Amino acid sequence: MARYWPCSWSRCNGALVIICVAILATGCGPTPDERVRHYVEAANRHDLEAVEAMLADEVVWFLGPDTLTGKHEVLAPLNFDTGAQTHLELREITARGDTAEFEMAEHNRVLMALGIHELVHHTRFVFRDGLIVRKEEIRQPGGIEAFADSVASFANWLYVEEPEAYDRIWGPGGKFVYSQSTAELMLLLVDRWRAR
Repeated sequence: MARYWPCSWSRCNGALVIICVAILATGCGPTPDERVRHYVEAANRHDLEAVEAMLADEVVWFLGPDTLTGKHEVLAPLNFDTGAQTHLELREITARGDTAEFEMAEHNRVLMALGIHELVHHTRFVFRDGLIVRKEEIRQPGGIEAFADSVASFANWLYVEEPEAYDRIWGPGGKFVYSQSTAELMLLLVDRWRAR
């Protein structure tokens, strides 16, 4: 017994392929470069909840000499950025697979107070299941030498002139304390340091 097909087999296959591609395309979510843009937008709004939602629980963040692990540690520098009024300027993105490499300029009040116009970061984000699992610098940020010199000079002055404030900023063992209050305290003290 013959069956009735409303269309030829080849036309049905073609329609099925188009439907499957459409379903897959809409179910993939943002691409890595779109995820970087979303991250920068959320960071510029200082929306820590939105940034937290972009991070895997086991995220590893390489930030200068520090290695931060887990959402709690990774969000601390973003708290500092809130107090410093950081603004990020995305310049270039290259995405391959689950990795995005990008150039981004960082501007904030602490940098300006230290006499640094911007730091230019060359960063790599690695994603898994749409979440950031790793952040690392591809190469040293542009402007880092001048920044390091200014911070060292400021820290040496602070250690002698305001040891309690030094301990609040660098904490036990000399490890920098990333927080909004640290940024706000640095802004007050850097002005005094520059006026000396």
